[in-house]
Amino acid sequence: MQSIWTTQLREYYPTRISEKAAPNRVGWEISTLSAIFEVLRDNKLVTENPCKLVRGKARRLKFASYPRQPYLSWDTVNLIIDAYNKRTKRTVCPRWLRPIILSSYYSGMKLGAILELKRSMVFLSKRMIFLAATDPKEKRP
Repeated sequence: MQSIWTTQLREYYPTRISEKAAPNRVGWEISTLSAIFEVLRDNKLVTENPCKLVRGKARRLKFASYPRQPYLSWDTVNLIIDAYNKRTKRTVCPRWLRPIILSSYYSGMKLGAILELKRSMVFLSKRMIFLAATDPKEKRP
């Protein structure tokens, strides 16, 4: 651990990206390494945490993320909504579940967040859902 310093950390990021690791994953790995260094520093086994010297905007080691991709394609969502059971001769997806599936697909909201929506938060005429700062996990409206 004592041989790891800022030079190795600065080389680690582009190396991991070239190995097709997601930027957020690399950031998580360096954060984990930083936590280990903090424990070593607290126990006086190292004098400094090199991760703190390369992180942040001022030091230009960025952990930008790729745009998120939906887990399900639009075609798959349509297959789920329109699934038909030939034996029972009815649709598999209940009518009340369709708006929940579509809301989740278009907004990225989780099931729990959709089920907690109140009528005052949904504006159908504007096709908008307004969340207060306390509602989403990012704590931003």
